[in-house]
Amino acid sequence: MKHLALLAVIGILLTGCQPAPQKSEKSEKQADSTKAPKMQPADIQLALKKATALAEKRLAELNDLRQAKTMAVNKLEGDLRSQKLANAAFQNELKKISTNLMELTLTLKVEVQRRILLSEQLDAARMENKRLSAAIRRLEDKLQES
Repeated sequence: MKHLALLAVIGILLTGCQPAPQKSEKSEKQADSTKAPKMQPADIQLALKKATALAEKRLAELNDLRQAKTMAVNKLEGDLRSQKLANAAFQNELKKISTNLMELTLTLKVEVQRRILLSEQLDAARMENKRLSAAIRRLEDKLQES
């Protein structure tokens, strides 16, 4: 890229240094008197050095910009990888929590069924207790009567 810029600058300088072809000698003399003086080799060399320095400076600026952009992209890619890892860890934790929740839900359902059964058994035992208590009172009443 540097070489292309230098070749373009040299081509422009050389084109600017050559006089345009004239049709006649008379018109050439008139044109020479109205034109700026021709560039001397030292002026050409100085212009070439300035153009080269400018091209090199611009190339360095572009390289710095490219490097900065590359670093920014690399940082963003690193951040993305970190976020993906964090997301994967979060998803694993979420799966564990979900599994635990399902186990707890199942355990709770079993416990509710067990308590319902115990409640039914307790109700049946109370009924039996009432029946037996009534039977005992009747027996006690009969014993007191006799």
